[in-house]
Amino acid sequence: MMHVSQTLISRSISVFTVSALALPLNIFALNILVLPTKAMAHGSALTVPDMGLRVELELEQNILTGLPDTSATQKQYQVFTPVFALAEAPENGFNPIELKLALTSALESGWLVHGSLANHSHDGDTQLQVDQAFIQSERTDGRPWQLKLGRFYSDVGFYNAEGHRGLLYPVAPLAYQSMMGEELLDEGIQLSYQLAESTLFGIEVFSGENAIAGQRQKDELTQTQSVYLDQGIDLNSLGHLDLKLAYLHSQQNYQSSESDHSHSSGDLSYQFTGQLDQLIVSTRWQSDKWQLAGEIIKRQQDGELITSDQLLKLDDNSYGFYGLISYNLNPRWQLSGRYDRLVKDVESFGHQELLTRLAIDTDRTPENISLILNYSPSQEQLWSVNIGQYKQQWQDEDTGWYGGLSYRLNFSGELL
Repeated sequence: MMHVSQTLISRSISVFTVSALALPLNIFALNILVLPTKAMAHGSALTVPDMGLRVELELEQNILTGLPDTSATQKQYQVFTPVFALAEAPENGFNPIELKLALTSALESGWLVHGSLANHSHDGDTQLQVDQAFIQSERTDGRPWQLKLGRFYSDVGFYNAEGHRGLLYPVAPLAYQSMMGEELLDEGIQLSYQLAESTLFGIEVFSGENAIAGQRQKDELTQTQSVYLDQGIDLNSLGHLDLKLAYLHSQQNYQSSESDHSHSSGDLSYQFTGQLDQLIVSTRWQSDKWQLAGEIIKRQQDGELITSDQLLKLDDNSYGFYGLISYNLNPRWQLSGRYDRLVKDVESFGHQELLTRLAIDTDRTPENISLILNYSPSQEQLWSVNIGQYKQQWQDEDTGWYGGLSYRLNFSGELL
């Protein structure tokens, strides 16, 4: 029998109108959003039910003000990907609700199955789609390896694997938006091995139909591979330190005419192919009340943008990073801040007019500063007040403030 508070659900949902918030991102290195999209913390850690089926329902919504007028200057202020697809931007006022329904069930012989549905929006249309669907072995003392098969989030980087659990930021880190497609999600296989009690090594191979790879061309299979090493260090009374080093390689292959969400200028049809390599370094220190975290993503990319009569070669050596600090004022209140910055280092060769036609800006170097105050009266609720400053240029040529309220409601129970 599922144990959830019906009173809490009805009271919480009555405060806000239910629509849908999903700001899908198909992000490529050259196109950087100063006002990122949703940052729901999906998490890679699963709660295994004692028996039967575990059901989880998560609702999240942002109410914002001070954002640029995206209806008039949409391409200027939102994260967009001219090589792939134009991303949805957050809006002033009530943003639609992000909804996710997840099911987890334990199988025999130490395996479990997990599936989740989430709403995704594009051009004002919202659809309920499969977010994750995989089967995974359970790690035990006698079985240090773990195998995962299906559709899941990559474990490279802390944010990609976990999101900001406990921190409800209305925007995702800039480095992840511009270099990971917000988060790397794809169909594939993952094999991890626990080398020691606090040392984990993993490898992943994805099908290549993710935001940074593009899509398959007809029956041609493109792939994304990653390898990571996660090291935990117990500092006793000084807390706990986590370090992660990851490397990612992806074949990129995209044909605009085959995309349902192509936003090329006019009738321009193009193909993009290339090789992408990224290094992700992550660190996080936690104590009873403090958390310090930071990640940097460095990329090297060689690609070709081809039309029927033009060719543009791109050499991208950009990088991005963020730093986060949070403090627990008491068990219910938490204050945190985050600083994001992107640095573009892009060279192009060939028909430069394609940069203009596809709205590729190789000069913009945005940064974000965000502050957030969280209130969690129970494990099922998280309410937040946030304020942020966006800058389109490191030289402060375009600066503004935005902020608002956010909430996340999470309900779970087990069906016997």
